[in-house]
Amino acid sequence: MKLVIEDAEGTRSVVPFDGDELTVGRAPEGNTFHMADRDVSRRHARFLRAGGAVFVEDLGSLTGTRVNGERIAARRRLREGDLIEIGAYDLALLPDVDAAGAG
Repeated sequence: MKLVIEDAEGTRSVVPFDGDELTVGRAPEGNTFHMADRDVSRRHARFLRAGGAVFVEDLGSLTGTRVNGERIAARRRLREGDLIEIGAYDLALLPDVDAAGAG
């Protein structure tokens, strides 16, 4: 799996999600992906893989984490096509596409 992150300028980054957890936030150290927006907390959100599903949880940020426009208050299971919003960033969790299987 991979986490696709797009900032307000349209710059897109792809973060491999190979382990059980990754974190995003404003702090350049201690996060899997650094988000340089002032509306992002130092450790803003965590993505977890458990029981074959992927979840997102807000880590007590001031501005919150939104899934499909709704601010989440607890861990939320992600489904294909869900849009996660953190500050000025849009995120989506996507499956890896096998290059050999591409048409």
